[in-house]
Amino acid sequence: MTTTDNGGPAAGAPHAPLPPADPAFAQPALQPRPAPALSPARTLGILSLIGGIASIVFGQTVLIPVAAIVLGFLARQREPYSRAYANWGIALGIIALFGWVAVLILGALIAVPFAIFHWL
Repeated sequence: MTTTDNGGPAAGAPHAPLPPADPAFAQPALQPRPAPALSPARTLGILSLIGGIASIVFGQTVLIPVAAIVLGFLARQREPYSRAYANWGIALGIIALFGWVAVLILGALIAVPFAIFHWL
């Protein structure tokens, strides 16, 4: 076998076989990766939150806050991972719904004196 100046084998010279690997340091066989876990369903909770925000932003309606509250309670029962979304949807829906009720009461309080004095 020919050697170079530094004592290693010359280019093109055959290499000595490697010693057998110690089984304690052997790497495990390649395994296929497991499929990524699907995220849990949060549809009802997100719809409740969107309904609550929409009822606050787009004015005082009755249907949207009620839908947000109902969807929020359904989401709390069926989708445990969307509990925060559902709670916010319920809270915003209640705020918007009571805002509507407050507007009706305030309107009645303002209109009643005019109605009473109209008949006098």
